Amino acid sequence: MFDDALPNKRVSVGIRSSTEPINIIELGRWNAFAPDPTGGLAPPPNNGQSTGFAYRVMNFGPPSLPLVQQPNFQYFPLDPSLDRPFDADALVTPADIGPGWHRYSATIGVNFVTLMLDLFRDGLNNATGLPGVDSEVTWSIVPRGSAPFDSLRIGATSGVTSVSGAVVDNIVLERVLSIPEPVALTMASMAALAMACKRRRR
Repeated sequence: MFDDALPNKRVSVGIRSSTEPINIIELGRWNAFAPDPTGGLAPPPNNGQSTGFAYRVMNFGPPSLPLVQQPNFQYFPLDPSLDRPFDADALVTPADIGPGWHRYSATIGVNFVTLMLDLFRDGLNNATGLPGVDSEVTWSIVPRGSAPFDSLRIGATSGVTSVSGAVVDNIVLERVLSIPEPVALTMASMAALAMACKRRRR
């Protein structure tokens, strides 16, 4: 997804089961307060303040600790060293990162969801320079029911309006057989609710 670093955006790429709807995953930009889904066991980064780069896991089955509710609209934790030293806040926001293509990904297992953000889609942690991603979150949560993931959605997050849009490219969906339980299917690597980029180097 190309991010122009403008504030107050609500755009995402998501996948869900359309029949109810259930098992909603969305990745992209969000601009509102994020409530603590752990009831204080593991508070969200920056106490839920908006940092722009967000994900949503909603209408899944019962969560496991530390979750006490569905992680609806949460922000990816990012290394504080990415914050500009001269701005007025202590948050890592799109304005700190600058315009660029970023890769979002979600892996949906039989009892977990892992979400990742790779700023500038360069395969590096931009705070350390080491191979990897810039943020990764895993929640123990079970997909609900047997309905398939059959609806891919691109645009304003869950139908809300946004002051500006986004450009999306290279969406990849893969379904693989989980091992050692051959009957359990995982969605491995929505590996690109994706989106790329050439970083504006500082």
